[in-house]
Amino acid sequence: MKVVAPKPFTYKEGDRAVLLLHGFTGSTVDVKGLGRVLRQAEFTCHAPLYRGHGGEAEVLIQTTLDEWWRDALEGYQYLLELG
Repeated sequence: MKVVAPKPFTYKEGDRAVLLLHGFTGSTVDVKGLGRVLRQAEFTCHAPLYRGHGGEAEVLIQTTLDEWWRDALEGYQYLLELG
């Protein structure tokens, strides 16, 4: 079985948008199902992957809350740029 690292995703559908944020110990895999449901309801969805998440724990512990907050803000800005 091939293991694929989680990555950010975007579903471009309607004029309404949702920023999907995963939890501290999670990744975008945790919100992908919700993104699919929202896409079917004609919402545009974007889920950023916080720095250090979705990989080795050693990398995660070297990242900070400020970095994750910036990742969330960049995701929000990305949605604004989509319109």
